Amino acid sequence: MFGWDFNKGRSSVEGGILGWLKAFYGIAEYTGRGDHHGHFLLWLLGALNPTDLHEKLKSSPGFDLKVFYFFEETIKHHLPNIEVNIDKEYEPCSECPLHAPPSPYSWEMFDLDEWKVDFETEVKECGEKLWQHDCHAVCHIYGNANKCCFHYPHDVVEQSSFDANTNSLILKCLDGNVNYHNPYILVYCCHNHDFKSILSGKAAKGAMHYITDYITKMDNKTWQVLSLMSKAVLSAHEQISSESGRESAKILLQKCLSQFLKQQQLHAQQASHYIRGKTDSISPHLTVPMLSNLLMLFVKSIYFLVDSQKSDVDDGGGDESIEPVSLKLTADDSG
Repeated sequence: MFGWDFNKGRSSVEGGILGWLKAFYGIAEYTGRGDHHGHFLLWLLGALNPTDLHEKLKSSPGFDLKVFYFFEETIKHHLPNIEVNIDKEYEPCSECPLHAPPSPYSWEMFDLDEWKVDFETEVKECGEKLWQHDCHAVCHIYGNANKCCFHYPHDVVEQSSFDANTNSLILKCLDGNVNYHNPYILVYCCHNHDFKSILSGKAAKGAMHYITDYITKMDNKTWQVLSLMSKAVLSAHEQISSESGRESAKILLQKCLSQFLKQQQLHAQQASHYIRGKTDSISPHLTVPMLSNLLMLFVKSIYFLVDSQKSDVDDGGGDESIEPVSLKLTADDSG
């Protein structure tokens, strides 16, 4: 669907529904019910970085219309405005989706207009079943008694626009109860998904925190964590009373970790995933885990760089949503 050639480690000649990809990175997790769930970042080949895109939107007349057209065709916030009769027993996840059209080289013997009508009908049917948001009790957790924690209904936007003062790209939204989605993913995956573009440093940081929060989140509540730690302290009390301060700290840390591991739960699906030698991530290239904070502190200590808040270094971006930096790291082709 995205046109990635895993054998060659690059985008295929034909590309996919977003054009050509430069790279991607995904994290897989399992929900409380054991369903497989993923978060992916996609980099488009040849795409401008947010700062350059903002500058071109401000300085190039007509460029904004091209940007709006690309995103409005790629990311939808409404369903087709057509009437369809949907059977109450209809379940798109158990139905075989519409056959994909053939290669453009074979369109002479293929009725593309008829396929588009069938595809639009299937988007409508899948969307009505899977994509219309109805608030339930889960929408009002975390102190959101009088509002939906998923921010529904979204604000209706009749026409896409660009705000030069805030560098905000506001995309068309014709239905406040339909989330951002891609019609092809909706029809051929028959599954909920949230599809967004990252066009600022602030949005990139938000996406990074959202994804890493899923990786590092704990299932235990705060009171449960405190209870586990108190049990660890009680169980270690007799051992640490006769040990030195350093050894006592080691014993206490070991007891705390042991208590947490006892509470760790894995779904059978997740356990089988690990037994088969699979990891939680998927990427087109070899990646190396990196403790970024320690790396930055080490490099700063070597080159005596000043604190980022006191630095006068300017990256020249002019984008207020991008934090000032005091250090940039780059890598060559070999990483």
